[in-house]
Amino acid sequence: MPITPGLDSRDAFEAATSAQEQRLAAEQEKTRVAEEEAEARALAAKKALADERELRELYPLSEICEKAISDLFRLIDKNDNKQIEFLEHKDVAKKLHSFTMPLARWKWEEKDTDGDGKISVKEWRAAMHEIKVRSGEEHLLWAIIRSFDEHPLAVEARRQAGGSLADPSFNMHLPPEMRHGGMGIITEALN
Repeated sequence: MPITPGLDSRDAFEAATSAQEQRLAAEQEKTRVAEEEAEARALAAKKALADERELRELYPLSEICEKAISDLFRLIDKNDNKQIEFLEHKDVAKKLHSFTMPLARWKWEEKDTDGDGKISVKEWRAAMHEIKVRSGEEHLLWAIIRSFDEHPLAVEARRQAGGSLADPSFNMHLPPEMRHGGMGIITEALN
């Protein structure tokens, strides 16, 4: 380090040492913060896994339905904040209700159980489980397929049917075991 005019060598040494100590302290702080952030991410991942296990126990769904509602949640959550806000929900409810039996339809307040103005993954799963209980899993899956053209199951169903799900003769294109909401086409979509 060049000697600054007006400083003797001892002052210069102390200034250099102080600057080095400050750099070291800053590096140690960065390391500490990075370690804390990594630990927080690890804890969040563990909590998410535990929450997922709890949801599966509280609201059991088949593997097919599990994937379908998870995919649907991701489609609805346009801003990817892991919550469904009222405006994201509004259009979805209208679409799903058009293909859902009246007893399986819902209101926002019924799904937003904690009243925070958003639907969490847990609230979503509980709501979808309730629809499954009220109208059956097969009905829920077909409502999803018919309501959301971009849903992976709808894409696969159209591919297998060789046409549009909106076509009134859609079921006529399906093999007998898949007509009228048969699960064959859905099972094949996951394989």
